[in-house]
Amino acid sequence: MCIVKIKNETKYKTMKELGITTGTFGTKGEIMLASSNGKIFLPKNTEIFIGFSENFCEKYILEEDYFEGTQKKQERIKLKNINSKEEAQALKEKAVFAPREVIVKHNPDIIFEDEIIGSEVLDIETNEKIGEIVEVWIMPANDVWLVQTDEGKMPIPVIDDVIKSVDVENKVIKIYLMEGLKDIITKEGN
Repeated sequence: MCIVKIKNETKYKTMKELGITTGTFGTKGEIMLASSNGKIFLPKNTEIFIGFSENFCEKYILEEDYFEGTQKKQERIKLKNINSKEEAQALKEKAVFAPREVIVKHNPDIIFEDEIIGSEVLDIETNEKIGEIVEVWIMPANDVWLVQTDEGKMPIPVIDDVIKSVDVENKVIKIYLMEGLKDIITKEGN
């Protein structure tokens, strides 16, 4: 958990990493960002934080809307008061963070990876336990959650036809077990 203090005032409790700065683009201070979270939108004038860790970062303001996850490995961001390639270069290889509550405000359907890892997965029709989420794959079309079952690992697509409810607080996910999902379980060692 990160608490960013600005002028001795606690402003944000939890930060989420958007990615790592990898370099610059052009001569006007645009920064290339290797994104890491999937699909996120943040509007112009949003406060973001850049630094080597959540606890050692500085506040910046987005000059343009930010869209992450447009099937590119890198996104471009433009910050207010960063107007040259040299100023942007000084931020290279640092992490970019945004407050969790700000991300959720603009992306109400977002579920963060660390909030669902370890969640119990139940069959919505029988209420029987299928397994536990052990990994998240960020994919271009839809994300995939890897469920550890008694038989092995089962990838489940994160689509409305499969994911029926997500209770982040209690770490319980109910899914519709579509025909064929059990057929793609991979055994340990395969």
